[in-house]
Amino acid sequence: MGDPSTFLLSARSDPTIKVVVFQSDNPDFFIAHVDMTLIDDPHAFDDIAREVPAGLNVFQALGELVRTVPHVTIAKLAGIARGGGAEFVAAGDMSFGAIGRAGFGQVEALMGIVPSGGATQYLSKRLSRGRLLEIILGARLFSAVEAAAYGWLNRAIPATELNTFVAALARDIAALPNGVIEAAKRVVPRRI
Repeated sequence: MGDPSTFLLSARSDPTIKVVVFQSDNPDFFIAHVDMTLIDDPHAFDDIAREVPAGLNVFQALGELVRTVPHVTIAKLAGIARGGGAEFVAAGDMSFGAIGRAGFGQVEALMGIVPSGGATQYLSKRLSRGRLLEIILGARLFSAVEAAAYGWLNRAIPATELNTFVAALARDIAALPNGVIEAAKRVVPRRI
């Protein structure tokens, strides 16, 4: 797919797109980690930062883009989403993970920082304060079953059924009459 920001910006005005399903070509990871050595380069994000709205960092801007598109966004995870990848998942409308394969973690505390791509904002509306602090400060990997029990994930699904389940859900949503998706997204309160 390439850059998700470019895709979402171009798809925003396409009335034929009703559902966007994000998945990874890498069976082990949903979104690979950011190369943290980039922090040492004060100009590492200059090119992408030019397009970011004032007051947001690059990762927050991507999360806000995912969160505010008119389409339904679904993350389908067969692998691990840590750090920015987990924040990307939290920004979407729905997420489903494969039991025994998908995992979630906010590992930033291990590097002496707190998540800054949206986890604290998006997850604070889904999870209790105690659970969110456990996720952020514990910095451990949560299984799909644990993540679903916490509300971080819509549901954990057997790995052999994940593709079929998400495809059927996306197809059903895409078949809804025009205007229903937009109306539902408008009346269901946003997490933040």
